[in-house]
Formats: sequence, C-alpha cells, structure tokens
Amino acid sequence: MNWEARLTSLIPSKLRSLWASRVFRLVLVLAIGKAVVILAVFFFENPASVLQGMGTKWDSNYYEIIATQGYGPSAPYVFSPVYPAIIKLVYSFIGNAWVSGLLVTNSLSFVFPLLLYKAFGYKTALFAELFPTYLVFTTVAYSDVVALVFLASSLLLLMRDSVIKSSIGLSGAILTFFNLAWTLPSFLFALLAKGRLRNLLFYTLPLVTGGLILLWFKIATGDYLGFVRLESPWGVGFANPLAQAYYLLCPSGQGSFTCQPWAVSGVFLTPTYWLVRNLLFEAFYLLGAFCLLKTELKHRVFLFAYCLSVIVPLLFFVGFPALSIPRLLLPAFPVFVGYSTLLKGKRSDRIYLVLCLGLAASISVIQYLSYFS
Repeated sequence: MNWEARLTSLIPSKLRSLWASRVFRLVLVLAIGKAVVILAVFFFENPASVLQGMGTKWDSNYYEIIATQGYGPSAPYVFSPVYPAIIKLVYSFIGNAWVSGLLVTNSLSFVFPLLLYKAFGYKTALFAELFPTYLVFTTVAYSDVVALVFLASSLLLLMRDSVIKSSIGLSGAILTFFNLAWTLPSFLFALLAKGRLRNLLFYTLPLVTGGLILLWFKIATGDYLGFVRLESPWGVGFANPLAQAYYLLCPSGQGSFTCQPWAVSGVFLTPTYWLVRNLLFEAFYLLGAFCLLKTELKHRVFLFAYCLSVIVPLLFFVGFPALSIPRLLLPAFPVFVGYSTLLKGKRSDRIYLVLCLGLAASISVIQYLSYFS
C-alpha cells in the first residue's frame, strides 16, 4: 500500500465519499489556493490590515468609490459600472465597501471553475483555477472574475447550441470589460460551422450593448469616444510589439510606469522585469492555444480563434494595458484545455500545482507591496 492509499484509509468514509466529488475538489483546491495568496502577504504586512489592503489597493479603490459615491475625478468613467453595481448591492446590506468587494469577487471565483468543469471537464477547470493570476486577481477585489463568469457561460452555451443565451453572456462580458468587444469576430467560427445564417442573430445583442456603451460615454462625457480620451492619462495608445517592448524597457528613464522604483523587500523591479514577465505569460498562453488546436475537441478551431482574439490585440498597446497583460490574458482560459491534454499523469499535475501556488504567493506579495497588474 503506497502512502496515498495509507493516508486515504485514515479518512472517515463520509469524507472519502465527499472527496470523490470533483465539484468538492475544485472548491477545496481553490480555497487552499486563496489561503496561500493571503498567507503569503501576512509575512510582509501587519495581519490586521492585509484583508483591507487586498480590498482597497489599486483598481479596487476606484470600483468602491464608484459603488458608494458615483463617478467623478477620483473614479473616471473608464471603469465599467457593472462590478460597482454588484458591490453597491452587497454594500446596502453590510455597509462596508471593501468587504463587499472581497465578498463579490471571491464568491464569483468559485462559480467560474464550475462552469469550466461543465464545458471542458475537471482537469481543465482545475488547471484554470490554480493558475497564479487567477488565484490572485479573484482574491483581491478586482472585477475580472465577473467578465470571466459571463465569458465561460457564453462559451458553454454556444457549444451547447444555445445561441441567444450565449449572446447574452458575451454581452454581459463586454459590458463588464469594454475591450472584450474585439473577441466578437472569432465567434463566427462557431456560428457558421453548421451553415445557419440565422445564427448571426447572435451579434444583435452585443452590437446593441456596444451602442449603449457609446451612448453612455456620450451622455457622461460629451464624447462617444470618451473612453479613448479618458485612457490618455494612463499613457494608453496603439503601438506595434517592438514599440511595446521599448516602452516597457523605458530606455529614456522617464515617462514610463516601469521606470518607477518599484521594489519588494529591497529587491527592485527593473524595466527588464516587466518585459520578461510579459513575454513569459504571452508564451504560455500562445503555446496553450496551439496545444488546444491539436486536441480532439469539437470546437477547437473556434476556441483557438477566440484565444488569439484575446491574446494578439494585447501586443499592440502601450500604457497600462501593456503593464496589465498577465491579468488581461485571463479571458483566454480555453488554453487550459490544451494544457490539460498535454500534461498527463498525477506527477505532472503535482508539479503544476506546486509551481502555481509558488507563483501565486510571489505575485500576491508583488501586487500588495508594489505593483503587478
């Protein structure tokens, strides 16, 4: 009897039957991952303020100001109203904005892997929920998980031929993250697969959603393209991949966010760090997309095109989108279908688990004490 069998024999039969449930495993593993993220920060910060810091740092603060005070100079319209609206609903019951943000994000973070489980199976859901950026940015009060739940619902429903319901899911994702509109063309690969032109009705609601977003900016800012104008203070602009690399390396030593003296426990995050970090995440997602294309999955061509529609546009920006690429790649989650097929056996699963938890701990500390997203 090996050590795993011996350990299993010590567990009460009722708990063993519970562990046999893959849904329970997904929930438990994600909870452990989140505990690792929080405990990692405890070693560097006063434990009494860690959770509040996770609920208020960086973008979290903007969303909570919008939820409690509305839009204004300290909370610009570049932030979608969807996540603040959910926070406001919870806030009306508990009266604390940052706790509300943490509750919303962490609650929805358990929904996303369950949707992936239904769509792609247990191992894909496990790999996706363990990925370090998912663990970190669904533990701190960020809005990404709201869009991910909408996207996962949309893909699941489309693969089950529920075209209109899928359209609703994608519209919710676009309303949450405006930039996800660039994934729209990729859905043609699934919609036209059966030669049904009526499936193009799928685009009606997302296009209406886009029109409403433009109208909202016109009313709020006096400009249909107010989003572009409001992004300019963050240095956002179109560029080619080489220009993006040049921006991250900050050769002039001025004007770029990466030139600031970010440090964690005396270790400085140099401009080279930002470029290498991005390249590693981009390589991981691109490799996963090509692995996905080699699977036997029925919708692999569509999912490959969808992943590229998330990944490729991120290579053509400077400013904060370039700094947030590891997080902005999260919507390309079908790549984990490729990795769940490529990595076989319990040994590879354990190695993946250890690497992800270690990276999640590191990223959480960098995000809290310096800047990662």
